[in-house]
Amino acid sequence: MKKVYVIGTGGTISSAGREGSTTNYTNGVFDVAALIEGVPGIKDLADICGEQIINISSEDMTVKDMLAVARRIDELASDDSVSGFVVTHGTNTMEETAFFLDLAVSTEKPIVITGSMRPATAAGADGAMNLYESVALAAHPSAAGRGVMAVMGDRIFDAAFLHKSNAFRVDAFTGGDAGCIGYMQDDVPFFLQRSELPHTARSGFSAGGLTGLPKVETVLFYVDADPRILTAAAEGADGLVLAGAGGGFAGRAWEPVLKETAGKIPVIRASRTMDGVVTRDDYDTRVGTVPGYALDPLKARILLSFALTKTRDHGAIEDIFKKYSGL
Repeated sequence: MKKVYVIGTGGTISSAGREGSTTNYTNGVFDVAALIEGVPGIKDLADICGEQIINISSEDMTVKDMLAVARRIDELASDDSVSGFVVTHGTNTMEETAFFLDLAVSTEKPIVITGSMRPATAAGADGAMNLYESVALAAHPSAAGRGVMAVMGDRIFDAAFLHKSNAFRVDAFTGGDAGCIGYMQDDVPFFLQRSELPHTARSGFSAGGLTGLPKVETVLFYVDADPRILTAAAEGADGLVLAGAGGGFAGRAWEPVLKETAGKIPVIRASRTMDGVVTRDDYDTRVGTVPGYALDPLKARILLSFALTKTRDHGAIEDIFKKYSGL
């Protein structure tokens, strides 16, 4: 049997609460061993090993935690007996950790991240099936070389476009314009497409040797927003992401402050719509920003953090964003 290594980080999938209820639950009640034992038939899919690295709500996830997960996967990936990985994670920041691992981990072996929208004690809990399908995907030969994927609600998503789009429904995730890259039916994956974007072993980045990442902040533009929040966010930061309106824009009152900020640190212009493409515009020439292209503000922040480990040149950073947008 294929060996699949499950790494636990916590989240709703590890939680328990009042019988039947979907709210007011406690994270970290179940560890990896308990999760595996609670899924019927899962041990028929693979030889499953696992460990609990942390057991927290995903809002408490840090870059240090993400680096620990990435380094552990890299370490285990050197073991020829391990065929793939599953990371259990809270859904609130799952999209950030998924993309982080897609950049930081250096293996072609499958990495699948999953969680649940309901605690195990809720009526209609979804965690057991998500974990079952994730282990099945990680053990399947067709999953190799596809980078980090997420399995939620029978669908397979690419890490670069994974987005939590609903606060409470079981069907809470989307792949945006990219859609899902496939489906799971029990233990069988049906792939519809393959990402052309660089990832994992071909990302150009690595968690090796990193103890942290440059600090990048994100600022949301909205009607009548005070541009001084830009100045406050940029203080002590190595980079900034603007979650702009529509195609990634901020109003005229923001332009002088944006120009001043972009003269000191790289500023990526992304869209608060969380979908679509933000391409180079006269606006960028005028204020000195760098378009985020296909990446939403959350992913743009992570990519900029990694890019800043290599360069602070605006042109070189834009080339990196183009590369991660399929250009």
